[in-house]
Amino acid sequence: MENIEGNVYLIKEAAKLVEVEAHVLRYWEEELGLKIKRNEMGHRYYDDTDIKVLKRVKELKERGIQLKAIKQLVKNAEQNGELGPVNGDIEISEEREHNPQRVVDFKYIQFQDMMNKIVSKAIKENADTFAQSLGKETSRETIEGIVEHLEELQRKQDQRDEQRYRKLDGVLRELSQARTEAACTVPTRKKGLFGRKKGYKRYKN
Repeated sequence: MENIEGNVYLIKEAAKLVEVEAHVLRYWEEELGLKIKRNEMGHRYYDDTDIKVLKRVKELKERGIQLKAIKQLVKNAEQNGELGPVNGDIEISEEREHNPQRVVDFKYIQFQDMMNKIVSKAIKENADTFAQSLGKETSRETIEGIVEHLEELQRKQDQRDEQRYRKLDGVLRELSQARTEAACTVPTRKKGLFGRKKGYKRYKN
């Protein structure tokens, strides 16, 4: 790992600071071309500047700004050191018009992540109470086992969400390319001098 000043966070810690799941950070890194550093083991790590940028990306995404616009902002930020504002009304309208499902999906995943965290936190904080309520046979280790099981289910869900995002993005790109190709191949019908098609003559009986 190269020498850097300030705090350093692994992806799980960074995800908590940004308040998204780790797979969302990986998705943003790929789609936005973020230059996230790696340590000697190949693991991602983030500094305070990365966290600031990611929080700004999240803020823009929650406003409905499309990743294409955010990617341009990230490029500009590499020059001036700050992820600046965008024309929100235009970009939000464009995203909702061309890709409304993607905005809905992101909101749904955020809500789902929040609910999972609330449930896991409640179980951890009330492990002793749950054990007493369920009986002497149920120990704290059993409750912790349940929590670990829930976390494992969440990890699997994260993987499914990441695959779903990739498939959705691929489909949207194919649709966009198909529309572009279709627009370029629409035939133009040429007309003659008086509006009739060329190649046809009118004969008298």
